Amino acid sequence: MSHTTPLSISFPFASFTFPFDFPSRSYCIDKSDKADDVPTRLQLLSSFVTRFIFNNVSRGLFEEHKLLYSFLVTTSILRHPSR
Repeated sequence: MSHTTPLSISFPFASFTFPFDFPSRSYCIDKSDKADDVPTRLQLLSSFVTRFIFNNVSRGLFEEHKLLYSFLVTTSILRHPSR
């Protein structure tokens, strides 16, 4: 099953960079900041995962592609605000 996203359109190799069932989810859960209430914990986890994915994908990009990738991530975040 193929998923078309702005990132995969702009960078065809990106679909191989980040599998849907990424093995670092337990790492993110363990390393992100903790909170007692669920909404705060989810926000902290979401922020950590976003940074984690951004940093790891950015490492594999050429310098001239990093600005476009940053723009795509930023606009995606702005289109889907936290609830």
